Amino acid sequence: MIRLQVPPEKRRRFAFAAAVYLLYLFFLFSQAHFYLYRSLRETYYAAAVPVLVAATLYFRRFRDGLEFKLLVFYWLWFLLSRMLNHNLALVDDHYLCFDLSLMLPMFVLGLVLDAEGRRRFLDWLSAVVGGYYFLLGILCLIAFLLRRQFVNPITEGLIGMATKSGYERIHILDTNVDSTAYWFFTGFLLMLYQFFACRDRRWRIPIVLCALVQYMVIAITYTRSVRVAFSVVIGLLLVLLLRDRLKLSNKRLRVLALAVAFIIIAPLTYKSFQLCTDGLSGVSAQLLSQEAPAAPAPSGMAAFHSTELAQPVSLAAKTSQEPSLYDRLNKLSSKRLEIYRCAFLTIKEEPLILLRGCLSKDSMGLTNALLQRKDPVPHFHNFLLQTLILTGLPGLTLAMAFCFLVLKKAFLLFFSRDPRVSMGVRVLALAAVSPLVYGLFEACFFTDVDIRPLFFFLMSGLMLGFARDASAPQA
Repeated sequence: MIRLQVPPEKRRRFAFAAAVYLLYLFFLFSQAHFYLYRSLRETYYAAAVPVLVAATLYFRRFRDGLEFKLLVFYWLWFLLSRMLNHNLALVDDHYLCFDLSLMLPMFVLGLVLDAEGRRRFLDWLSAVVGGYYFLLGILCLIAFLLRRQFVNPITEGLIGMATKSGYERIHILDTNVDSTAYWFFTGFLLMLYQFFACRDRRWRIPIVLCALVQYMVIAITYTRSVRVAFSVVIGLLLVLLLRDRLKLSNKRLRVLALAVAFIIIAPLTYKSFQLCTDGLSGVSAQLLSQEAPAAPAPSGMAAFHSTELAQPVSLAAKTSQEPSLYDRLNKLSSKRLEIYRCAFLTIKEEPLILLRGCLSKDSMGLTNALLQRKDPVPHFHNFLLQTLILTGLPGLTLAMAFCFLVLKKAFLLFFSRDPRVSMGVRVLALAAVSPLVYGLFEACFFTDVDIRPLFFFLMSGLMLGFARDASAPQA
């Protein structure tokens, strides 16, 4: 760079993009070698993050729009709310405060880079993420089909079928299945972007292959939150593709037709996961029958349902114990409704939570006492409720304002008729919207740091960068 006399501003952008890229890969590969991950967290990571965050605040200040200001204020409020909870020295939640600062450089990168820089960054990111989850997904599918387990030789973490929540589902690298399903969802979203953005159409063959593997792994995780987010993505994508092909002159009729198309497509996409798992289970049964003549036991959701059906219930008992609407919805949501209810009981017990939040170690105390489950509930399974409990109304307001601006600009970009907005850029808007759909059933954004919130903030910043290019006046 020195030899070619690259301008200092361009060198800073390259160094900033490289730092963000490496930090993302650091979290991406964390479970593959978590011993190394933990060691690096205490050394190089602990030194690199403050430098990167300080550089972000120093060089960018508040020049990157209201969204960035909201994130800065949220992070500062998170620190202050820890102190207001009798934690002046940040002895508790100090790692969380430290990690949450990563939202700032992850988000602002897309606003720092120009359009070509964003495309190159997404190309490099897609190559590594897509390739990694493709290889990991192949192992998951083999484990599902053959009912075998693969052991990570480094950490002895398992990839294979295991009984979770009363039925068999894929278990990946000793990580919660709701998180691992989201891993493959991020890979699918990047492959979807690359399918429309790649300039050489021959690349679409490996892109489709990677996306198909990631789709099948999502299917065998049986994770409904990711399935719902996935269905919303496909529904919106097909609505966009249909929009320009509808020959309706009446605008209201066109909007109504597109809404009906979404209502039809999204549930069908969700249903396709069950068809996929049924097909894979059938292939697995055939493979196992060649090894052993006995018929294999049902697995996955099929085993779960067969267990329920095997229990006889008399008509009188069924009539007298007819479940209420709340009970049915609570069961459908994997008993999340009662967890949500406990969040409001926690606020009723401690009204000061609305003003200053609480420490993470105290957030689930009352809820777990009320639920009395065998395994304690780790969080409220909703990122808005989790943000409210940990940071109070001030933190929730800042987080919701940020999400509203991201959603608004993502939809404006997605449905824009500006010829400067390519199809790949429109699809990228879905990568910023869909994580929030997932977040309605899980708690990770704004109150935790792993690959899931990092992907959301990174895609939001990249999307907003393209949105600002589109809103700029034409030369």
